Amino acid sequence: MGDFKHIPVMAKEIIEIISSTKADGVIIDATLGGAGHSKLILEAMPDRKLIAFDRDINAINQAKKNLAEFSDRVEIIHAGFETIGKEIRKRKLEKGVAIVLFDLGVSSHQLDVKERGFTYRHDDAPLDMRMDSSEEITAEIIVNEYDENEIERILRENGDERFSRKIAKEIVAARPLKNAGQLVAAIRRAIPHRFQRLGHPAKRTFQALRIEVNRELDQIATAIDESVHLLAPEGKILVLSYHSGEDKIVKNTFKKYFHQEKVTQDGRIIPRDFQTTKPGYESSVRLVSVSAKKKPTASEIASNSRAKSARLRVVQRQEFPAASGM
Repeated sequence: MGDFKHIPVMAKEIIEIISSTKADGVIIDATLGGAGHSKLILEAMPDRKLIAFDRDINAINQAKKNLAEFSDRVEIIHAGFETIGKEIRKRKLEKGVAIVLFDLGVSSHQLDVKERGFTYRHDDAPLDMRMDSSEEITAEIIVNEYDENEIERILRENGDERFSRKIAKEIVAARPLKNAGQLVAAIRRAIPHRFQRLGHPAKRTFQALRIEVNRELDQIATAIDESVHLLAPEGKILVLSYHSGEDKIVKNTFKKYFHQEKVTQDGRIIPRDFQTTKPGYESSVRLVSVSAKKKPTASEIASNSRAKSARLRVVQRQEFPAASGM
């Protein structure tokens, strides 16, 4: 299937943020891919250990080659980032994590290799889209077996597709769909020609199906919640997202942990009550936003078009007194 290529998005900004982190502990790359970010991190921080996660065994095999010189400082876990809490606690590293990096979405390799079934650019590409090939649900199952209303919901919620209803109707009418070309043809029939000039008409539908196959949106909030409670004091979470659905989940999940205050009528400042998402987690955890949402530079977008929609959010764990002092 060829080499697993990974051009790390916003690498300069990410390395600067990670290098400035004062927290002690390991670094977690929750979305290893071809190890583009991981390699740069290990080069920049020669005294740190890195633990990486990925669901794609092809990515892991290539990443091991790319990180061979750092093998004494790297542990790679074949699992999705939704398992981050379980795996890190198993290693007794809770509150011993300095950085958690998430690079959401799909890798260049997964998009480029026809056999993986992520692409709409090859008519004979299969409708697969699984990041973990051991999973059962594929895009082919969704387009051929899900009912029209469910397909419409997937396209609307996961892909922000304005023509989701028409596309869902054409997909059902065209069954059975066996390859990317047949799916693209159904999509083209649903979208008015004047809108097809704005970009490939299948882009949002393929994105939405990929997200559904891999349950990506369901896992983001869970993984971030787990990561918050793994951080050492002043530890940071960095998240690269690539579409509004992802970014909204990231923003709202972080927001639950932001230190908020209210001012009483007599001018006193009182912290608002804080509620965690899971029983047993520390209720005093607070996050602060490190900076405004960052975007790639024009020069990076020019050299890597897939960086265009990327958005980077960064938060840091703050230590506050226990509940009695809140």
